[in-house]
Amino acid sequence: MTALASLQAGFSGYLLQDTGDAPVRPLVRVPAAVDAGRRMHVYRHAYRERLHETLRSDYPVLLRLMGREGFAALAYTCIESHRSLLPNIRWYGAHLPVVAAGRSPWQHDGAIADMAQFEWHVGLAFDAADTPAIAAADLAQVPPEAWGELGFVLHPGLQLLRLDFAVPDWWLAVQDLDEAAANPPAPLRLAAGDTCWAVWRSDSGVRFRRLDVDEAEALQAVQTGEGFGALCALLAGHVGEAAAAGRAAGLLRVWLESGWISGLRLPDEGEAV
Repeated sequence: MTALASLQAGFSGYLLQDTGDAPVRPLVRVPAAVDAGRRMHVYRHAYRERLHETLRSDYPVLLRLMGREGFAALAYTCIESHRSLLPNIRWYGAHLPVVAAGRSPWQHDGAIADMAQFEWHVGLAFDAADTPAIAAADLAQVPPEAWGELGFVLHPGLQLLRLDFAVPDWWLAVQDLDEAAANPPAPLRLAAGDTCWAVWRSDSGVRFRRLDVDEAEALQAVQTGEGFGALCALLAGHVGEAAAAGRAAGLLRVWLESGWISGLRLPDEGEAV
């Protein structure tokens, strides 16, 4: 290992893994009145505070609900357990819902873990690529014989998630509070059939709604590349064969009106629209 590589590895270990400053401390130039360890601590502290600042920006509602100290405990646990590995710090916040759902004491508070997940997906929907959605008229270009294998490209702004608690209403309630108001009570656990949600961006801002079980399964099938015929077969298990095609057409109409579809895939032709 070269001297430069050794220096970089030593400083990275101190900064990211707290391996101690022994490998690089002797190389730090400092005025006589300044301690080298304190000077290096500036960088270690700044790295963590920048990530903490990013998490506060990504999760303003969670910050409000947990309070500054409670949120800081969660954020620093995330920082100690997950490095920032991507050039764009925007994506670092994806680690926080994982920590909230998997680390004590937050894993025992499902509403907090769900709020972290929901708020992250709100941000993803808001920041998604500004891809045009297709309209019902675009379907007229599809020949009848191609409908069985016709696939759909979901808009990058559409986010699908499962929630155990009614955190979307909780999130809305916090939006309407002033700083001095008390936080609204924690949400109730959702019924088994109410746990699937969609979050997306429209011209009026970020929107969300609960999905019926069959709609959630159909959207997941679209994500994996299933065609219209496969969707009808899937829906037949919920509504019966006689009603499956009508249910699929109705869902497709709603998805188009909501701007959830950005392209079509025709058999053997890849993305067509």
